[in-house]
Amino acid sequence: MVDYTKYKRKPYSEDEIKEMIKTDKGKGDVVLSNIGLVIKMANRYIHLGAYISLDDLIEQGIIGLYRAIDSYDPDNGSKFVTHAYY
Repeated sequence: MVDYTKYKRKPYSEDEIKEMIKTDKGKGDVVLSNIGLVIKMANRYIHLGAYISLDDLIEQGIIGLYRAIDSYDPDNGSKFVTHAYY
């Protein structure tokens, strides 16, 4: 099992996220700063009896974060974490 917590970074402000999602490196930094959200959500689903490993759930969550970054509209008024969660 991979220890994803070592990749966790400080959370960024909404203004920083607006600027960071314009570049590929910035997108990666936003994903790493929100890895805790992914792990938290993956742990919720692992106990539902599904035959999916925690690593697979985290991997899918990371893919979901990239999709959330691509569809995020900062001018909409919602925070990125809220957008990514739903």
